[in-house]
Amino acid sequence: MSDDPITATSPNQPELDFLSGRGEMGALMRNHDWRATSLGSPKDWPQSLKTAVRIMLLSRQPIWIGWGDELIYLYNDSYKSIIGGKHPWALGKPTADVWE
Repeated sequence: MSDDPITATSPNQPELDFLSGRGEMGALMRNHDWRATSLGSPKDWPQSLKTAVRIMLLSRQPIWIGWGDELIYLYNDSYKSIIGGKHPWALGKPTADVWE
């Protein structure tokens, strides 16, 4: 585990290792209050979402994921140039709000 706050996860929360992607979005996703969204706590996310998020955070290709009934918006560092001025506000918002 890295001492860099951008790439490190809490040693007390190994269940959140899937959020240990490098870059700004990994850090934002680790620090986001997911309990305030319909996704709830990341430790309770389905394994399929955890796997998809891990792949997304490690990818150099722009990727976004819309998950759940509200299609909660998740994206990686490469996608920031696509979402533009809606970054970082869009993280964790329903897709309908992001692209209303």
